[in-house]
Amino acid sequence: MDERPELPRPGTVDVSQRAVIDAIDLPAALLHVHATTATIVFANAAAWRSSGGLAADGLQDLLQSLGLDSTDVAEVLQAVDAGRPGRWHGTGGAPAIVRLQPLPPRVGEPNRALLSWHHPDERSASMTNGSPAQRLAAVFEAALEPMLLADDDARYVDANPAACAAFGLSREELCQRTVADLVPNEYRERVLQTWPAFLARDHAEGRVRLCAAGGVLRTFEYRAVTNIRPGLHLSVLRDVTELDRATAELVEREQQFRTLADHIPDPVFVLGLDGDEAGRILYLNRAAAANYGYEEHELLGRSIVDTLDAPQTAEHANDRLERVRRGETVTFEGWHRRKDGSLLPIEARACRLSWQGRPAILAIDRDISSRQREAAAMRENSERLRLAIDAGQLGMFDWDMLGGTITWSAFHYELFGYPADADFVVTYAHFRERIHPDDLAGLEAEVAASMRERRRYQHEARVVRPDGSVRMFTGTGTVLRDHEDRPVRMLGFVQDVTERRAAEARTRAQLAYEQQRQRLLSWLTNQPTASGDIRDLVHSLTERLAAVHDCARVSFWRFADDGRTLVCDDSYDRASDRHAAGTVLTEAEFPGTFAALHDRLYLDIDDVRTDPRTARLAEAHLLRQGISSRLEAVIRYGGRNHGTLCLEHVQRPHTWRRDEIDFACAVSSQLAVALEAIARTAAEARVRERERFLTAVLEGSPIGIQIFRPDGTSLRLNQAMQRVLGLPDGDGFVGTYNLLGDEQARATGLAAAFERCRRGESTSILRVEVDFERDDYRRWGDRTGTTWFDNVLFPVFAPSGAIEAVVVFTWDVAERVAAERTRRLLEDQLRQSQKLEAVGMLAGGVAHDFNNILTAVLGFAEAIDAELPPEHPGRELGAQIQKAALRGARLTEQLLAFGKKQVVRAETFDPAVLVEDTTPMLRQLVGAEVRLDVATQRGCHVHTDKVQFQQVLLNLAVNARDAMPQGGTLHIAVRAQDESHVLLRVRDTGVGMDERVQARLFEPFFTTKEPGKGSGLGLATVYGIVTRAGGNIAVQSAPGAGACFDVLLPRVAAIAELPAPPPPPASQVRRARILLVEDDDANRELAARILRVHGHELLVAESGERALELAAAGGDFEMLVTDVMMPGLSGRAVAERLCAQRPQLKVLFVSGYLADDELRSDVGLARAELLQKPFTANELLATVQQVLAR
Repeated sequence: MDERPELPRPGTVDVSQRAVIDAIDLPAALLHVHATTATIVFANAAAWRSSGGLAADGLQDLLQSLGLDSTDVAEVLQAVDAGRPGRWHGTGGAPAIVRLQPLPPRVGEPNRALLSWHHPDERSASMTNGSPAQRLAAVFEAALEPMLLADDDARYVDANPAACAAFGLSREELCQRTVADLVPNEYRERVLQTWPAFLARDHAEGRVRLCAAGGVLRTFEYRAVTNIRPGLHLSVLRDVTELDRATAELVEREQQFRTLADHIPDPVFVLGLDGDEAGRILYLNRAAAANYGYEEHELLGRSIVDTLDAPQTAEHANDRLERVRRGETVTFEGWHRRKDGSLLPIEARACRLSWQGRPAILAIDRDISSRQREAAAMRENSERLRLAIDAGQLGMFDWDMLGGTITWSAFHYELFGYPADADFVVTYAHFRERIHPDDLAGLEAEVAASMRERRRYQHEARVVRPDGSVRMFTGTGTVLRDHEDRPVRMLGFVQDVTERRAAEARTRAQLAYEQQRQRLLSWLTNQPTASGDIRDLVHSLTERLAAVHDCARVSFWRFADDGRTLVCDDSYDRASDRHAAGTVLTEAEFPGTFAALHDRLYLDIDDVRTDPRTARLAEAHLLRQGISSRLEAVIRYGGRNHGTLCLEHVQRPHTWRRDEIDFACAVSSQLAVALEAIARTAAEARVRERERFLTAVLEGSPIGIQIFRPDGTSLRLNQAMQRVLGLPDGDGFVGTYNLLGDEQARATGLAAAFERCRRGESTSILRVEVDFERDDYRRWGDRTGTTWFDNVLFPVFAPSGAIEAVVVFTWDVAERVAAERTRRLLEDQLRQSQKLEAVGMLAGGVAHDFNNILTAVLGFAEAIDAELPPEHPGRELGAQIQKAALRGARLTEQLLAFGKKQVVRAETFDPAVLVEDTTPMLRQLVGAEVRLDVATQRGCHVHTDKVQFQQVLLNLAVNARDAMPQGGTLHIAVRAQDESHVLLRVRDTGVGMDERVQARLFEPFFTTKEPGKGSGLGLATVYGIVTRAGGNIAVQSAPGAGACFDVLLPRVAAIAELPAPPPPPASQVRRARILLVEDDDANRELAARILRVHGHELLVAESGERALELAAAGGDFEMLVTDVMMPGLSGRAVAERLCAQRPQLKVLFVSGYLADDELRSDVGLARAELLQKPFTANELLATVQQVLAR
């Protein structure tokens, strides 16, 4: 039984490894190598007997017990770490021979090595005893080199332990292999073919690569002897794998070193370190030979001390040699002799290295002759410079960093306030003591940084002299270093820059003042004027101007239209940071001031008390407010004065400088430009509003309306007129048809009535008969037959009094004419015929006042329904008015959709109907150059915001129109895509888009239009609307091939419109105490009136803050009705706070912006309800009852 104790194994030792090591009759142990540590993981029986005991970490103790000294032990450990073989002889009483053999690596295992040893005396005795065959077997077994025995068939019959270790195989495993089995596959056939030739020879030798365990290839030197016994052939191997690798690496590294050294401009030497080679030149680079005037072969092998070192350098050579032997890196300065005998100052650095397997010295020289010359020149120049500085009264310093003293020039003593006493030695502490405390840290940091970064020192700081005065100086300096690269001195200058910095500060202040002025003018120039509101502009201008001018007050005064009254629209007091307004000055009170303002562009009043132009104004107004000086710049545009910009100082009079006056006038001029632009914007807005109103009247009127130029050319006609004339498209009619040139118009008297209008005369109703079968009518429209029209013509005057246009109101009276003809046949219907004629006359008057009627419709529709009792016959009129109001509301929704200001309201509708209703607007939008082709399929419903859907249509149409600058065709189609989707397709024949543009098409602010021609938000808005509606949008386009946009929306079932909910019966109405919160006075009064009329008790608050005050005061209520969007505390915030105090509180929100689910989610109230604006009284009461019933 094997009674050897187990060793701790960091790796595994398989059975084959144990068998191989156990077969070795010498003491042997298996090592696992981890990084730099070797551990004994297995030892054979001979090793245990020889050592008396082993431990896993006892390798070093084992080697010492075998007689190896500390040097040998270190070499063994290095060989283990490097994975190279070795052999060592012990010393002492029982020396041993120790052999280390690295083993082939195995996948997944640490590096391995086999350590074996024997005592020569014991081994010799065993080998001399016994028969020759026994002695031969003993040699075979004990050999440290791998030995293999093969038979005539090239099959191995025996292997010694060294061979087993080298191949990582047991003796039995090797004896199962042939010679060909150990060579690589590509050589096996060749080995078997040459084996007979080998048997015919006495011996063979050479190198061969063989396969060890795991397929690892290793290189062996071999010597083979045939027939050491009949039929047995011996091969002796030597593993040279690691040797080859090390040799190759050594050669490569030496070649790299030589290549690198030959490219170094400094001389490089490799010198021997030990024995006869000590100090001799083993290698030199090209620069070394050239620098000292030798050929390379003249220096190789010679002593560098005898050949190159000057006597003063050679005397310390042995000391430097010993320091290098100890591992130090030695740096020194000395002299070398050239071949011509000249001396060269050098700085040399030497260190130890390994050269061709033996220790050596690497020495690098550097020529420092130029450095020495520069140092001498620097010392000479420094002295000259010091003399020049003293003569010029500048400050120079020489700081001895090692000694801590500073040498100053005379000016330096004066600057720092120290006595120029010869006995007074200035130190760094004296210098430091005078530096301003706030500047000291920065100065010392700059000194440290200049030394660390090897750059020039430069810094500016303040000096506090003994008398308390402060001077500003700038200092520069250069650091000098010794031969060991240590900073030893700093030479530099100082200069008093106090006055210069003060002048620079004044210049910077003036420049900053000018920059502030320019920024103010630039800001004022770039202010937007589209809003038409000047309050924010003036508010900000007075604050900015007060800061730039450093004056106490700035105000803006506006002239009334008569020019005799000044009204203060904004007055900014800089000290209190407050704005005021409302002061009024009249010419009757202060004629001198007004007269001066009308005569000049500005008034510069240095002292308001003594200047006659402001004497009365000062007494009545200015002195009471402490105003002492006043500068007024007149704001003038459009040929008259519109106001003044006033700057004021208080307490002490101020003399206004020319630059202040010019700047104030420049600001007032720029402000005049801005105000004129704002006024122009407001006028344009009024024109647009007039145009919008006119469009609303025209398109909303059921009566045909046509506008003509004074020359009779058609300028515009509404949709009703298109229907009257049977025109499918009015674009071809407008601008082409001329009433005065129409033969039928002349025959019916319509042309004569037009002529009277051109002279300024109005006409009564003119009835004409029109034959649509005539050729000149057939080319316009598709109406046939003959009909009768009543017409009313009236002129439109321009502000100049000239006729600007003629408006013709037309309505079809064919049926009326037919009835009149029938009634005229009957004598008893004569009176009724006269009444109908009177009604026709009345209708003409109605048409004439149609504009006023539309204005009143929207204002009184709701009032009629609310004020009249249910049985009053006038309620039917109210219903008709409401219908007309709804038509106007739909028109308003179209305009809002175009302007992108609609409120989001999802509803179920037929998009085909909406597209058909929008078609007239689209025709006007795309213009006469674009042909509009619309195809719709009704009965396909979607559920989304109707106005937003219309906005999608309009945006895509505008986009298509802009893509066809030369005209084209715009196709719009609505149809069912499938059972689940409805398709809106907008296709144009425009310029098209490439893939790059299509990739960014829906990005916000991306546009291909010229600057100012598009916001880049149109298609981004379309994309957002479509995706929020649960749909998607796709585009197909190519350059020159137009573009096609397909919008797919979810299809839903049609839902019939439900009437507004009726108010609940009085018996079911629940009355409650309600807190009503509404910031709008009219809405608050209306809601309160409705709720009180129906029996509810109210607490009314005009703001969120007031509502909380009423609740805190103990107000009792069970329901909150609040607007959502309010200044200050919002309705949402009020509900959150009150519900936290009153968990059972019921809440009704009123808003025109938020959706119900969104509001509930934000507030977190499941019992809250939302009522959208506008609402009727019935809707408000029904919603209140719904919330109370929860």
